[in-house]
Amino acid sequence: MKRFDSPADLSSRPASELYGMMSSFNELGKMMPDQIENWDSTEDFCSFSIRNMAEISLRYQEKIPNSEVQIVSEKAPFQLRLTIRIKEFDNKKVQCITTLEADLNPMLSMLASRPLQHLVDTINRKLTA
Repeated sequence: MKRFDSPADLSSRPASELYGMMSSFNELGKMMPDQIENWDSTEDFCSFSIRNMAEISLRYQEKIPNSEVQIVSEKAPFQLRLTIRIKEFDNKKVQCITTLEADLNPMLSMLASRPLQHLVDTINRKLTA
């Protein structure tokens, strides 16, 4: 498994607000980078395509209120798990880290590593903005 971690970004939004954004695919879709096209979602399921790469469907595997969500692939050219964790330090600062783990073969790893790192960085940055 190849792992992609975002920087640990801080937000002044409360953990409950960040959790609300990351626990709904309707909201999470607003945080996707430009390469994501044809976004279609419900609260717990989404499908989209990555420009010139692949079509992917995801579902929530676990939601821990105000702490973490885990998202797994339903349909994808490789197995993946996206985890978004938030940690509240006090009432004013919340840390957020987005991690993607993907089962990539060496060839796919060369092609997809940069876009996947960009994906986790973009999600985290937009979530904490």
